[in-house]
Amino acid sequence: MMNQIFRLTFVTFVWKKYKRVIISLVALLFSLWMIEQIHQDFVQYSQLNNDTSYLAVSFIIKWVVFLLAAGLFIFVNTILKTKTSPSKKPSQIRSKKRFFYKTSSPDKTSLSKAADDSSKPQSDPFDAIRSKTKLRSKADLVLEPDKKKQ
Repeated sequence: MMNQIFRLTFVTFVWKKYKRVIISLVALLFSLWMIEQIHQDFVQYSQLNNDTSYLAVSFIIKWVVFLLAAGLFIFVNTILKTKTSPSKKPSQIRSKKRFFYKTSSPDKTSLSKAADDSSKPQSDPFDAIRSKTKLRSKADLVLEPDKKKQ
């Protein structure tokens, strides 16, 4: 059960991180396979008709299309990736942080509310801890009964 969870987590991580590369690689392999199949059909057709005059041209076209497909693959995965990755605006990054940390950006309405609320004492959850004269840890509490026994 745990092995399947780890495997699914790993596959999800790889998919999210390399989604563009995986899809473009599958498209590249499929297109190369289709080009090869079409070329083989043409070669068989030309051999059946005993017309091999365009056979050399077909090989040249096949390899040019292979190189164009590989060049397109490299273009999509390197050049377009660098252009799209830094396009995130700081406001988008802040909104993600705000979602995770439940913070809000200060705007004019919240600043005016803060100015109005500044006269009211705010409840500080750590005020009770700061006002204690002596702070004790869990270790102090565990060792304290031993001191009373002695």
